[in-house]
Amino acid sequence: MATYPDIMGCEEACRVAATSWPLVFVRDYTGMSVVNTADILEVWLAADRFDWLPFLVNTGLWSLGMFFALAYLRIAHRH
Repeated sequence: MATYPDIMGCEEACRVAATSWPLVFVRDYTGMSVVNTADILEVWLAADRFDWLPFLVNTGLWSLGMFFALAYLRIAHRH
């Protein structure tokens, strides 16, 4: 669900396509992009919306995951 105050009928919320994992940071912008798609190319073309906070949280989570995975492999390789 996304809220778009500038689109009639979506002032409260609209169901839109969204992508990324674990937190959604790319959302379809109704009326501007291909319907029911959300991708980074359309964000660059200003047709979809990008949310920085979920993106930064995802980046932090994936970075921590990679750090711990590499630390585990390094420790396991020593023994």
